[in-house]
Amino acid sequence: FRTTDGGAHWASASNGLPATSYVQRLAVNPGNPDIVLAAASDGVYRTTDAGGNWARAGELTTTFDVALTPANPALAYCLGYDTAPCLYVSTDSGATWVVQPGNVQQSKGGSLIADPSDGDVIYSPGTTGVMKTTDRGEHWAAANTGIRIASIPTICSSPWNPQAVYV
Repeated sequence: FRTTDGGAHWASASNGLPATSYVQRLAVNPGNPDIVLAAASDGVYRTTDAGGNWARAGELTTTFDVALTPANPALAYCLGYDTAPCLYVSTDSGATWVVQPGNVQQSKGGSLIADPSDGDVIYSPGTTGVMKTTDRGEHWAAANTGIRIASIPTICSSPWNPQAVYV
């Protein structure tokens, strides 16, 4: 559903999304609000008309989260699962995707965020704590200093202070 009047009225915005697909996350392109990505249980879907029509983007199978970054609106990330947890990268606002060779080191499921000031930096929390990459997912390292390692289901950053990340 979509609202254009601050939530007073809502209209269906699901044309092209399969009725059996479970959408887990939406991400609006910061450079073009008509482009929206949906991480669904059976892949990534993309609209270029603010939700009027959706189409499957790429051949991704199981996806959990999708993120875009204000630092580079053409750059998109998708956390998914093929035979193991993996990160997919798009350089064309989610129209096409390639799997990144780096090991995400998270369990099946999870979430991710892209640093709002540096599109190459991604954080992903999970059962092993918070993982961070500074090279679009090619290499990952623990970013857990001061955190009691536990299963961390979600993460967010401040749009006003890119150094502030919350789990």
